[in-house]
Amino acid sequence: MGRTPLKLLIGIMFILLFVPLAKADVLPVLPGNPIPLDKKLAFYTDPTGRITLQDILAKDPGFEESHRFLAQGFTRDSLWLRIPLARDESVPDDWVISVTPSYLEHFHVWIVQDGRIVSGEPIGRFDKDLSRQSHEPLLQTTLTLPEGRFWLYMRIQTGTTLAAMPVLYPPEAFAQISQANVLKMGIVGGILLLLFIVNFGFWLSTQINLYGYFAGYVGFGLISLLDGSGMLSRFLLVDSYPETVRVLSVGVGFSWLFGFLFFMNLLLDREKDRWIYPFYYLLFTLALMAAFCGLMGGMAYSYIAEWIPPVGIVVCLLTLIPSWRKLRYGRSGGERFQGGSFFPMAFFLGINQLYVGGWLEPSPLTVFGQTQGGLLQIVLIQIALLFRMRDLLDERNNAVAEARRVSEEVARERKIREEQSRFLSMITHEIRTPLAVIDMAIQSLKVYEREPEVFRSQRYSRIQSSVQRMATLLELGLKKDGFSSEIWQPDDVVYLDEISDTVVSEMPADEQVRIQSNLPDDLLPIVGNTAALKMVFFNLLENALKYSSHDDPVLITVGREQGEVFWQVEDRGPGVPQSQRKQIFEKFYRASEVTGKPGLGLGLYIARQIIERHGGRVELMASRWGGACFRCAFKAGEG
Repeated sequence: MGRTPLKLLIGIMFILLFVPLAKADVLPVLPGNPIPLDKKLAFYTDPTGRITLQDILAKDPGFEESHRFLAQGFTRDSLWLRIPLARDESVPDDWVISVTPSYLEHFHVWIVQDGRIVSGEPIGRFDKDLSRQSHEPLLQTTLTLPEGRFWLYMRIQTGTTLAAMPVLYPPEAFAQISQANVLKMGIVGGILLLLFIVNFGFWLSTQINLYGYFAGYVGFGLISLLDGSGMLSRFLLVDSYPETVRVLSVGVGFSWLFGFLFFMNLLLDREKDRWIYPFYYLLFTLALMAAFCGLMGGMAYSYIAEWIPPVGIVVCLLTLIPSWRKLRYGRSGGERFQGGSFFPMAFFLGINQLYVGGWLEPSPLTVFGQTQGGLLQIVLIQIALLFRMRDLLDERNNAVAEARRVSEEVARERKIREEQSRFLSMITHEIRTPLAVIDMAIQSLKVYEREPEVFRSQRYSRIQSSVQRMATLLELGLKKDGFSSEIWQPDDVVYLDEISDTVVSEMPADEQVRIQSNLPDDLLPIVGNTAALKMVFFNLLENALKYSSHDDPVLITVGREQGEVFWQVEDRGPGVPQSQRKQIFEKFYRASEVTGKPGLGLGLYIARQIIERHGGRVELMASRWGGACFRCAFKAGEG
């Protein structure tokens, strides 16, 4: 007989065997594929937790047909499950039973056949051997199924929500599914780990708390995911996993804490929304208590977790107010996106918490809404953070630009004050000399009023010269914007020989006779400030006269040399020692050879400032007459 007729015969016998079983409402154990047990599942709730399997076998307490998706809201009750099964002798008897999710405290499984307990397995949070193979958030153990009809009884207890999905797996199918789940968990866990590292790094580098809160939200969410999938027990504590510690509860508690810390700082306005803050603080307190109760293990977590759903719903609803405000009135697209990013979380978390509180019927959306919404929320929050970073960078750039502008303004104001101080020093220095001359001339006129007319004429000439010099200073001070830096700036086409003639003509008559001038006829002009240059030339000429003998002449030379136009004055005085020539133009510096002569050491300093503003230079040279020679050189203009 060929193989095909043999397979057909076995198939007919299999159908004939299991049709009566199907009519008897028995779930057949078929080879090869996982068998969801919720299709024929009945349940009974034991609020006392004292009913035993022997009690149930002695008297049926009244099992009820389950929903296709067995789930309850928050409960601390014990739940009994009963599934009728049948296995043909051709079907292997080695199977794996699992119950999702792993935050169940424990479950027991028994096989009952013909009113007799065939086997019983009390299962803690993890089966050590199978945890090496599986990465589903489940409790699992191996079973040896008897031949024929039998009952599978399970007793489940949890301290939180209940979403029991018992499934029978052939060992080979269990291994294949586990491999696929490893890939899924690796991808999701890797993404979460990457987000945690990136945001934690941003927090360390920028000290912006939003990144730290989001890193905590993702990090503890990752811990919850790893514990629920069994990966912590597999890679860290396989042989000594602390079964009394609910790492999942710890992770969930801290994830709630950091998640709502993030939204509180992202969305709430301290002035407009200060009335919402107390609700957040209450939620933070419950989240911390839940996390620490998870460390204690047992049912302690359940007493705190019972209060989280109503508080969480209230906080979500209240947070919609500032979220809508940002979404509607945000100043930028990024700010509006930040406001809108909370709405998906509020939706998924809200329906999940309504189910947890017993106000919604169980379904995949209500039971796993928090997980589904959480993954979507993480993506949206990361995008919102990128927008927030862009806004912060814009704010920082604007602040830097404003700081630079203020710094430049301060520097400009400081420069103006320095110019004012320099100009006031110059005015003080320059006015002091003509006032002294005027005073001395007036005193002389009083004492020698009967002297010859020539004597009085000299004194009047000195007074007139000093008055003209002060007029020059006033002209310089009132020019343009008063004490602004522009008073030093060249602003006109001038000829050095003309300025020199003017300076000489304003000197006292008895000193004019000592001045010799060497002025060419074809001198090129320069761009300069007449009043400022008059003051420089007057200072240098006066110094030459002051530091020379009363009978010695001084020589003024104006000329051209190597593309420059220069003005210089030479005298036969003591000169300046070579060692002091570098300091002679410094503020308040006076050469040792001029001790006893009046002066403040400002004249040469002011002269250098003005000449340099003209793009020229002033230098001290050796005089052909043995004294000092001060030369002011400028770039020649066009004739």
